[in-house]
Amino acid sequence: MFCTKLVAVFAVSVTLAMASLAETHAYTADKHKAAGLQCADCHGDAPKSNINQTACLKCHDSMQAVAKRTADMSPNPHDNHRASVTACLQCHHGHKRDEVSCTECHFDVELKRNK
Repeated sequence: MFCTKLVAVFAVSVTLAMASLAETHAYTADKHKAAGLQCADCHGDAPKSNINQTACLKCHDSMQAVAKRTADMSPNPHDNHRASVTACLQCHHGHKRDEVSCTECHFDVELKRNK
């Protein structure tokens, strides 16, 4: 009986942990969809085509504006020595999990929101 309850508690814990991870790591496309955007807003007339930095900055204004919106992060992923040469799509993959390109050189980087 104890073992059955322990397994049930473990299963619920794992399910909740996975659900919170899924929310934390929503794809960029999912975030845009939740904000009311349609596929064509980023992709134009050809939904399967790749997009470029111009498509991102059509709504996000400029890299400086994006850096200002993430100013509460440490380190700020949009205000650093590579921000002017790094394309949005190097970290934000749309329909795949985002990644932090900083870790290509800075192996111990962990982005955090300052409270």
